[in-house]
Amino acid sequence: MFGFAIGCYLFLGGLAGGLGAVASWAALCVPASEVCERIGEGRRRLVGVPLLAASFATFVSMLCLLADAARPEAVGALFASPRANILTVGAWLLVAFGAISGALALFWLYGRRVCHNRLLCVAHGAALVLGVAVTVYSAIYLAGIRAVPLWHSWWIVPLFVGSSFAAACVLFAAMAFCTRIDGLFPATVRRAKAFALLFLAVEAASACGFALAALAAPETGSSAAAAASAVELLFGPSAFVWWGGFALIGIAGSVLFELAGNRRPSDRRMARAFVMAACACALAGMFSLRMSVIMAGAHPALGF
Repeated sequence: MFGFAIGCYLFLGGLAGGLGAVASWAALCVPASEVCERIGEGRRRLVGVPLLAASFATFVSMLCLLADAARPEAVGALFASPRANILTVGAWLLVAFGAISGALALFWLYGRRVCHNRLLCVAHGAALVLGVAVTVYSAIYLAGIRAVPLWHSWWIVPLFVGSSFAAACVLFAAMAFCTRIDGLFPATVRRAKAFALLFLAVEAASACGFALAALAAPETGSSAAAAASAVELLFGPSAFVWWGGFALIGIAGSVLFELAGNRRPSDRRMARAFVMAACACALAGMFSLRMSVIMAGAHPALGF
């Protein structure tokens, strides 16, 4: 339990929810007149590709949960359980979001036109809400574990959610550049990059609050264990994952490349290179954050 597979779940689940929510936001901004007669190729790529990636990431994240479970057959029992708890609700959230994002992705990629725009807006509104819920759930999943004091902190929620949406916004912009539609929707790409910087700020502030709250906790009971785990996180043998992978590459690197790309927006080749670099940094930082927190909290009691 709580090994590499669960780190991959937290990474992929949070990224999938964030990317699906961002893609649904972009779809809701599309004027009805542009898709009622014919869906343009640019719109297909702008919305369909991120939704397809979100659906695939959701599916892989569920496989990671199965791989991490001590009894994989027990995971199926979650869907038949009459009791609602964080595990059963989370399982249904993943399935519902994966299904609706996959269906919407196929519609945008292969549909000809929108016959009922209000119905499409409702579907994307549901996908946006479910995407946010999946992202928040991937954080609550860890924060709700009382047995590990470092994880049982509500600072985990804004930290992981900010990280997920920062990476999702940068990845959305990178996909627009990769599919060569950034020039068709410059305002949408600019907004996604601006949101990425906002979420990076939330992530950085939450990381400081998370670490300081654990270090400043009273040295009694579970608080002492949380402080010891925080010391392990910040100064232990694996501290380079937090400082190097998360803080330096994930936060500083992402901000640096995002701001550098904004200075020369007319040079599309340079802008594309900076966005791709920012995307790589954000994804690396997102994964490093989750793995460093898991390692610090699980070591040595859970035998990570």
